[in-house]
Amino acid sequence: MSTGSANDTTHDVADDTTHDHADNSADNTTRDVADTSANDVTDSSVDNTTHDPTDTSANDVTDSSVDTDGHTAADTGRAGVILAAGPSAGFPTIEKALAPLDDTPLLAHVTATLAPIVDELIITCRVDQRGAFAEVVDDGCRFVSRPADGHEPRAELQAALDATDATYAAVLPVGMPLLPTGFVELLFAHARTETGAVPSVEGHQRSVPAVVHVRAAAAACVDARQAATTTIPAVIAELTPVVVPDRTVAAHVKAGAFTTIDTHEELAAIQPHRSRPNNNPSS
Repeated sequence: MSTGSANDTTHDVADDTTHDHADNSADNTTRDVADTSANDVTDSSVDNTTHDPTDTSANDVTDSSVDTDGHTAADTGRAGVILAAGPSAGFPTIEKALAPLDDTPLLAHVTATLAPIVDELIITCRVDQRGAFAEVVDDGCRFVSRPADGHEPRAELQAALDATDATYAAVLPVGMPLLPTGFVELLFAHARTETGAVPSVEGHQRSVPAVVHVRAAAAACVDARQAATTTIPAVIAELTPVVVPDRTVAAHVKAGAFTTIDTHEELAAIQPHRSRPNNNPSS
């Protein structure tokens, strides 16, 4: 998650108060057109308070979405959603989210992918999973329990979307540990002003990873429920997102980065051959 939130919150408040001061000064001093010295004083005071060249916080757009209490403000900012509540049939002896890749749980790998570029991280889980999951991620992560009456992926996603006020959310399954942070940033860029963005990989449109407009995706979840569809692809189809073409995807990442791990065998198969992204915790 972005680390400069305090600076940006301060900057927002400072901007509001400084602009008020500058406006008031302009009202009081510039009405006398002949008195140019008053204008000079006003201009120099603005320079001293709002154009400090050492203040780089204005360049940090992401953290301006965080209010003074550390919560994501409505209709601004980014959330990261990790879908981890599903059954682990392919991992009969351990929760899939806790299965180790290079001695690091899959959940920690996916958390490391999203944390640098989002304002908050939301992990879906069952109530009985929360304690174990909390031990392998940072304290700042939020856990959202899958609804008791919703056992399908659509309900899991909707619960996460309902828990955030961010404008856009990156959605990753817990079994996708190889995706680089930079590619998720690319999806955020393509989703801007759209309902979402997903990649096309080797001629096939993917439903995850995805970046979605939170309100639009929440509405799509409702539509999917009314249509009695329960899958994430059904929700993404309702969104009609921008599809990042194969050529663009291939220029940024290899197809193997989209590998999804659902079984012990799949996990064992990638360990000797994988190319580890730089953002993963064991790098």
